[in-house]
Amino acid sequence: MTAATPAFLQGLRELCDRHQALLVFDEVQCGMGRTGSLFAYMHYGVTPDILTSAKALGGGFPVSAMLTTQEIASAFHVGSHGSTYGGNPLACAVAGAAFDIINTPEVLQGIHTKRQQFVQHLQAIDEQFDIFSDIRGMGLLIGAELKPKYKGRRTIFCTQARRPRDGAQCRNRRDAFCPVAGGGRGGDR
Repeated sequence: MTAATPAFLQGLRELCDRHQALLVFDEVQCGMGRTGSLFAYMHYGVTPDILTSAKALGGGFPVSAMLTTQEIASAFHVGSHGSTYGGNPLACAVAGAAFDIINTPEVLQGIHTKRQQFVQHLQAIDEQFDIFSDIRGMGLLIGAELKPKYKGRRTIFCTQARRPRDGAQCRNRRDAFCPVAGGGRGGDR
């Protein structure tokens, strides 16, 4: 998990503007509150021309969306863009309800609180075992990179990390430790 820098995204915006290209942000993974704001781009002061959203948009219900400016939307005509399930009334109702719940100060502030808790727990693990070379990310998208000496030894580490009291999960992708949201009963950890 490596977050983009503001300078990088501002550079992309300038490059797209200079060449009359559309700037598209795929926020399927990082959107809908996961970074602590409704969409990740909001942290940067750079607005995309098109934004994609899904997953959390439906609160677990299959739905996706493409958001764009009025100018770009005017280029689409009835029948020129769509899908088999596009505009499904149930999916749209679920997405609207999920959006209304997530886009509240309580939920978005809760992301910041949970992030602090996760980072504190990861730092405590690191203080005890000296295993992370970096802890980084935004909101609840957190990555903890294992130090080089642990490369190839992730199975041993993951066995330890799977203990419920850690409130974390280790996945066998590269040498990464992946905390999961809502560890503990009722998400109280």
